[in-house]
Amino acid sequence: MRRIGVVLSLTLLQASQSAAQKFPDYPVLSASQYSSCQTKNGIRMAIEPVNEGDKQKKYFGVKFESQGFLPVLVVLENASESSSALLRRDLVTYGIGDNQSKSGGAGDISAKSKTGETVAVAGAVAFLPAMFIGAIMVARATEVKQNILVKELRSQTIAPGKAGCGFLYVPVGKPGTEKRKFRLNVPLSLDDSQETLVFTFDLEVQGGGNKK
Repeated sequence: MRRIGVVLSLTLLQASQSAAQKFPDYPVLSASQYSSCQTKNGIRMAIEPVNEGDKQKKYFGVKFESQGFLPVLVVLENASESSSALLRRDLVTYGIGDNQSKSGGAGDISAKSKTGETVAVAGAVAFLPAMFIGAIMVARATEVKQNILVKELRSQTIAPGKAGCGFLYVPVGKPGTEKRKFRLNVPLSLDDSQETLVFTFDLEVQGGGNKK
């Protein structure tokens, strides 16, 4: 069993290296350079949705729109003097219209948008890479799946003077004729107090016509 575990670890490492070579890293700027940037208690957070299909193809190996997802870059910088900030991925929430759903809990399966369509939520985000295998050439499926996982936002602690980043794959529904609004909430816990900072971002997804 131990040998199997070692072989599996080496296989995953090789897959990760292969994905990194095939798909370039997404260019990340300092948080203050993004239009959607907020600062609280010396903690800066910014987001950047990657709407363009050509960019998605270049950096992820797949276009997300037809799957009803939007990759959103989250950039976190700790400019405080003494507080470390804890980001827990399972506490990040998002919602379409008036709905809010956790992005980490596998128990959440679907939610209704204002237009009545059913959209995949938390469980789908947690297992997103598996959803693309049927839409991608089998020869590339493993590389694409691994690349998406490597770029995903992880739970992490950001010490003073440090920064972190990663992507959330937010379910925004299939392309339609109307604009869709969604809200993203990212809470951070400070280690030197009982305080929790919540960064809230409101975004709008443009309609894309009657696509099937």
